[in-house]
Amino acid sequence: TVEALLRKHEDFEKTLAAQAGRIEELERFAVELISDHHYDSAGITQRLQAVCARRDRLKESAIARRKRLQESRQLQQFLRNMYEVEAWLNQKQQVASDESYRDPSNLQSKIQKHAAFELELSANKGRVGAVTAEGETLIGAGHFAGMEIQTRLDELEAAWRDLQEASQLKRERLNDAYQAQLFSRTLDELEMWMDEVEMQLQSEDHGKDLASVSHLLKRHSLLESDVNGHSDSVEQVKDTAAAFKSSNHFMGDEIQERAIAVDKR
Repeated sequence: TVEALLRKHEDFEKTLAAQAGRIEELERFAVELISDHHYDSAGITQRLQAVCARRDRLKESAIARRKRLQESRQLQQFLRNMYEVEAWLNQKQQVASDESYRDPSNLQSKIQKHAAFELELSANKGRVGAVTAEGETLIGAGHFAGMEIQTRLDELEAAWRDLQEASQLKRERLNDAYQAQLFSRTLDELEMWMDEVEMQLQSEDHGKDLASVSHLLKRHSLLESDVNGHSDSVEQVKDTAAAFKSSNHFMGDEIQERAIAVDKR
């Protein structure tokens, strides 16, 4: 694991630091020899420069490796946080994408449940923002996996946007379904009224005498008034159905068919 590699590298750096003292002693001794005009001063200088150069390269390599390991640890932490947020997004996407609005039962309860769902999305917006900020910080610091991190951030942004859009669409569809249900109840009542009117019109009772005929005429006059009084309701049904259709309501065709049937009756 990265943590184990970091611990191992820390031990290596401690060993390197311990050896640095010996190199410093060697450097002081070499300087003394050169100051005393040792006959092989040139050779000593060359050897000293070679040792110091190797020491410096080791230090640079150790610093570079420590930086790489630390960045690897940061990457693993970022990816772990990313996996958690992505798993949550996938779970919520399934909920937001279901078509429970097509089942007209318990629509008010479904609307309330979805409102709570949207509150949950809003409450967890910070989680998405936190992992996004974490990735952007790594990229800004010149992380070696910057391109990979950017790709994951782009995917996260797209997934979060898709979830919000799916949630909004479900909210609209649930509200549409509820409005359609209310409209359907209006149609049911209108059809029941029409059934009653048709039954009266189909009656075989034409009166047996002047009094009964007069009574039937009065009833028929009242019936005609009732029919005329419902003409506005029929027109309203036609207008409402047309509005559903023009707004691309997902039940627009079905509603339009029922409204046309009522109008023809």
